[in-house]
Amino acid sequence: MHALKYFVTEAAASLWRGRRSALFAVLTIAAGLFLLGFFLIINANVRRLTARWAESAELAVFLRDDATPAQVEAVRSLLGGSGLAASHQ
Repeated sequence: MHALKYFVTEAAASLWRGRRSALFAVLTIAAGLFLLGFFLIINANVRRLTARWAESAELAVFLRDDATPAQVEAVRSLLGGSGLAASHQ
């Protein structure tokens, strides 16, 4: 128990002697953690925003009134084969 008390008092004395260095180290670590947290929050928000944009993305394809059934089927097969279309009618 005496050794533990000695280690704690020596550590406290050492920190007190180098208080400016210790304070600078603590502030540097705090700033680094703050920046890391800031960029993680920005990253999470950007991912959520892009996911929301991707869910709401729509594309409408309009064909001319005089399109032949072969042309309509070609467009349907192109959209169906691309994997990008959720539905095609």
